[in-house]
Amino acid sequence: MTTHALTTAAAKPQLEPTNLRPLNVRRDLGEVADLIYDAFADELDTSGLSALREMRAFGHMGPFTLLLSHFNPDFHDMLAGFVWEEDSEVVGNITVQRVDTYGQRWAIANVAVALPFRGRGIARRLMAVTLDHIRARGGDWAILQVRRDNDVARGLYERLGFEVLGGVSDYRLARVPETVPAAMQPLPGLRSLRADEWYATYELALAATPNLMHWWRPVRADNFRLYFERRLGEAVADMAGHSRVVRLVLPDPAKPNQFLAFLMLRIARWQGTHALRLFVHPDQRGQIEQALIRHALDILTAYPLFPIHISLQAADQETAAALQQFGFAETRTLLTMRKRL
Repeated sequence: MTTHALTTAAAKPQLEPTNLRPLNVRRDLGEVADLIYDAFADELDTSGLSALREMRAFGHMGPFTLLLSHFNPDFHDMLAGFVWEEDSEVVGNITVQRVDTYGQRWAIANVAVALPFRGRGIARRLMAVTLDHIRARGGDWAILQVRRDNDVARGLYERLGFEVLGGVSDYRLARVPETVPAAMQPLPGLRSLRADEWYATYELALAATPNLMHWWRPVRADNFRLYFERRLGEAVADMAGHSRVVRLVLPDPAKPNQFLAFLMLRIARWQGTHALRLFVHPDQRGQIEQALIRHALDILTAYPLFPIHISLQAADQETAAALQQFGFAETRTLLTMRKRL
């Protein structure tokens, strides 16, 4: 969970520092889970709800949770944070986690304040003590994510010295449209990806991802490597009528071992959502996105009319514009921000 719930409100009484304390994993996790749920109920996906269930479960484990937090430093890093109390009730929370082996980068998440207590500077105080905590642990960078449309939270983080690295936008189409707009141009050469060509798709993904985003979430070769086990699992799922995976590439005529575009469809047959993935080489942006999306929708007309989801770099405005032409709507954009300490 990476979003932040902050809004403005009327001026409230002066804050007392005694309201702020470290998270107590034995007694606070249940209240913190409830606070996060209330703050982000409209944003939580399946993984977010699962994380909250795990948090509540740890909260009910009592002495065992305390034992883990005492003897296992990694467990402490996983659940570290601070809370704000009013009348012995947790009304504010922030989570901080080490995200690399050497503790140079730390992620801040779950910045949530209960609705009646917003606008009092609680989030700012939680952020300040968290940044001090990261410095004390030898951290060099603080990283967080925030919705692009959350102007209040973005304003707070910018005043604290955070800068935007980039972001990821999610788009959704309820179903394949009955009338699909014509493609801008045909795409001669579009074909299925061979297993031994996976590295070229990895190189294309590297080129299509903004440099600053590599710093935070490097493109991993393993995500593109077509291991035998992966191909076997996909073949079994296809034969069982559960799902099908389609990988298509557009080779560069001038450089046969390189690709101009990569399109992947994970097609659901029983239930769920069709997943679309698309990478276009920066030199081709604005020229082939519409044709590629049209081709993907043509394939999906032969399958159940489930929703279609795609995530893309927020900077990829050409693909976003092409998606909108086919009726895709942006559901959210999460910006990644960082601060050097």
